[in-house]
Amino acid sequence: MYIDEWFQSLTQRIRAIENEWQTATETRKQELLSKLWELRNASDSVVDLWLQYEEKLSHVMKHITGELAAEQLQASLGGQSTSAYTGTLKAGGKEASGASGLALNQKSAKSDPASNAKDGSDDEDAMIRYRKGEGFFHLRLYENARGYFRELVAEAPDWETGRLYYAYSLLFCEDREEAMREFRLIGKTAASKNVAAISYNAIGCMLAEEEKWLEARQAFCETLAHQPANTQAMYNMALTHLRDDEPEEAIEILDLYLSSMPDDWEAHVAWLHAAKSIAAKETAWIKETPPGLQLPIRQLDASVLYEIALFFESNGQNQRAYHCYRHLTERFPADDVAWHGMAWNVWLLHGAERALPLLKKVISLAPHKLDYLFSYGWLLLFNGEESRAASAFRFMLTKDVSNHLAKAGLIVASERLGDYPLAEMLADSLRSHNEAYLRALGNYHLGRLAAIQEQWNNAEAYFDQALEIPEASLFLTIVRNMQEAGDMANSKQEYQAPMPNVTIH
Repeated sequence: MYIDEWFQSLTQRIRAIENEWQTATETRKQELLSKLWELRNASDSVVDLWLQYEEKLSHVMKHITGELAAEQLQASLGGQSTSAYTGTLKAGGKEASGASGLALNQKSAKSDPASNAKDGSDDEDAMIRYRKGEGFFHLRLYENARGYFRELVAEAPDWETGRLYYAYSLLFCEDREEAMREFRLIGKTAASKNVAAISYNAIGCMLAEEEKWLEARQAFCETLAHQPANTQAMYNMALTHLRDDEPEEAIEILDLYLSSMPDDWEAHVAWLHAAKSIAAKETAWIKETPPGLQLPIRQLDASVLYEIALFFESNGQNQRAYHCYRHLTERFPADDVAWHGMAWNVWLLHGAERALPLLKKVISLAPHKLDYLFSYGWLLLFNGEESRAASAFRFMLTKDVSNHLAKAGLIVASERLGDYPLAEMLADSLRSHNEAYLRALGNYHLGRLAAIQEQWNNAEAYFDQALEIPEASLFLTIVRNMQEAGDMANSKQEYQAPMPNVTIH
């Protein structure tokens, strides 16, 4: 029997006892309790046997490969969620999800031989405590590990890797204050630069969790001072700049980081967020994207492809955005969001004729999402098919009478079809909305309709209440110019000198 099958059989026995307990007689409960104790003893025996096995395995591996305890700790931390701080960064549109969460990971480069197993001690009892604590740590039984390492540091306070394990055990047991004290002590006293670097990196992560960005960066600087090749500390420092609204500093560090770690998709996403933040502040800002982002490849993580697509779209690089969405549709054929993104960029690149069939595919994948039907109607408008577009928008309103996208689309379609009363009625309905932007949108459309009909005074009044819409200020200037031109024409006509009354004899 394989070991996993054996554990499954033990689990089934526990479940059977649990299910039977509620209805069991007192005599039967005693029998069940006895079985539980047997299972408890079996579990303890397994742990003891595993620890013996782990001790022998660790000893042989150390003897053959020369791996150090600090390096083993690093490997352990790299294989699990060890972050003291996990932050989810927001995109302008789509959140970077799931994947989309970026963490300050507590990793370091390999430690050097100076920090070998017990820093010169041959105490057999201390070695046993160390190995048992290490075994429990790798099993993620941090409470048990903390107990052994507490005894170890009390007996051998200069055992640096043991104290480092102890500090991490405290952290994972949520004893953050004591963990911080231990990490600070290690950072100040450790003879091994690598052990000190690991400690300062952990301190930086803990401070970042408390949003103490400046102090966290100082800790990461200490990490790099002890271990200049520690790329993870460099990445962590970039994230603290990004979260502290310093995207320029973040992107400078990320460029350096990506030069040595070009395939790190988390760093790619962080770079994109920094670039978006800078572009939002400086519209003329131009920055060459890292090589890994210049031509999207299928192997990139899905969340990265989404982020890259949004970044390219915001910068007008629709061909590159199209490639991102195409890769996503190949990987996820039923992903309506990816198909919609591809259709939209096809429209911008090649026109409505090529994009409309793709939008039909999108609607078939998610017929309940009315936003996709709006996109379909909008492309029909740009393709000169106003009647079909109006039908699409009317259908949306039958599903959701308050859908403001449908109203906005139908206003434009009705205007082009010459049905001004319907367009004005729909635009006026937006003016009573709770949201300021939609009220402005209603005034904007009423202003356009008034301008089309050369009702300049009405148009000016409407546009003056629609300044949240970027185009409204331009239309307001045009309307006022038209008013001035009309006033000048009337003035000339009013004050024109009368023709002399000449009598022809």
